Order: sequence, then structure tokens, then C-alpha cells
Amino acid sequence: MRKLIITLCLLLWYNINDVQTALLSNSSTPPPARTGAPGETTCGACHSGGAGLPNFVIRINSSITLTPGDTFIYSPDSTYTLEVELIDVGARNGFEITIINQAGSTAGTFSLLDPATTSLLSATVNNQPRTYVGHKNASNINIWTFLWKAPPYTEDLTAYLVVNKANGDGTFNGDAVNSGVFYLLPDTYITDTITAITDFNHPNPELECGLVYTLEGIFIAQTCKSQLIRICRTLSNKPLIFVSHAGKSNLFMCTHHQQ
Repeated sequence: MRKLIITLCLLLWYNINDVQTALLSNSSTPPPARTGAPGETTCGACHSGGAGLPNFVIRINSSITLTPGDTFIYSPDSTYTLEVELIDVGARNGFEITIINQAGSTAGTFSLLDPATTSLLSATVNNQPRTYVGHKNASNINIWTFLWKAPPYTEDLTAYLVVNKANGDGTFNGDAVNSGVFYLLPDTYITDTITAITDFNHPNPELECGLVYTLEGIFIAQTCKSQLIRICRTLSNKPLIFVSHAGKSNLFMCTHHQQ
């Protein structure tokens, strides 16, 4: 009986030790392939139980702010400063991001600006190589900045981002995880042009977002002017009406041509 008890105690100690090791490892750097990209899970596979879904944004070159679902037009072979901000802050905060092409492999190159708070990770998913940027030494820090150099080729890309607002109690419980998708489209190869028939470039920022309809009054999308190019890519050569939230209507045409 004593031998059995000792064995059970040792097994229990190793199990607890394994969990503690995993928790310490995740707070140092996250495991790769947890962004929710095709073939991946998210941090929510382990962390759960927190209240609500934490909000987050990506800023590009400190001037463009993207929320999940937004589109950014990139120039091939250009380098951008990306800033991930977790708006709803926890005792310990984390993130992980990857940018992939249509084949599912990494597009472009990540570089760290602050190795004390960010880390480079890699994995193979669905036989495709992927690289990631994630947090390092999770703390109450909620903004992480790094570089992304766009690939030299022109292709539609997708960024997958996951954030974790952890309560810092040393377990996987009581943590809130959220994820989102961002679209990166090249500014060459396929060009969509928005031609305004009425005054479209209004200086009032309140007119920047609104609703898009067909001429027949069929609702298309709720969006902002900066995202209309993405709508043009699917509704080329079709006149549309943009009605701002302030009530101003703009009739515009999407034209589509290949360079």
C-alpha cells in the first residue's frame, strides 16, 4: 500500500508540475499556431471563463487604425510598423498574429522592435510554413509594436490575430480570449477605382462611414470609405450609393482593370 501511495503522489506531482510548466511557458511566449487561421485553434482552446470578449485594434504606421474585418491596402516590398493594442486590459495580456497568403503560408517578414515584450514563433500548418509574432513575458502591457515587410509579389493576404486578457491567477480559468481577421490587398496588379459622381471627398469625418446600397435600394454593407475598395473588388462596374451616418448620399462607380 505504501508503494502505491508513493506512486500516486509522484504522478500527481508530475501532473501538477506539467500544468505549471505549461502556464509559465505560455506567459513567457505563446505556443505557435493559435491565431485561428485555417488549421489552427486559438488561445481559447485552453484559456476560458473570463467575462466578455476583449476588444482590440491594429494600428499601421501609427496613422491607420483597423478593427476586425477591416481592409488595408499594402505596397509590395514595403515595410510597415504594426501595433497591436488590447483595449480591455487584464492583469496579464497576450497576443499572437500571423499573415498568410492564399496558399496558407506566411506572407512577408516579421521583425521585432522590442524582444523583451514580443517574440518570433514558427510552425508548419497543413504542410505550409508559418511565422508568428506573439507576446513575451506576459504582464499588464497591452500594446505591442513590431515590423512587417510585405512580400514582393502581389496577392490578397489575410492577417489572423488572437488576444488574451488573463486574470493572472496562474491557471487557465477566468481568462477572456478574442480573435479577428484583417484583409491586406495589394495596391498593384488588380486595381479598383472608386469614381465619385457627386462630392465624395467631404472633409467632415462624420461622413466617412455609412451604408452602401444598389441603385434599386438593396442593402450591400455597412462600411467606411476606406474599405469601399474591398466592396469594389466583388461588385465591379456597378453603380452604388454610399449613405453616410450623417445622412449625406454619394453615388459612385467601381471600375475594375488589371495592370
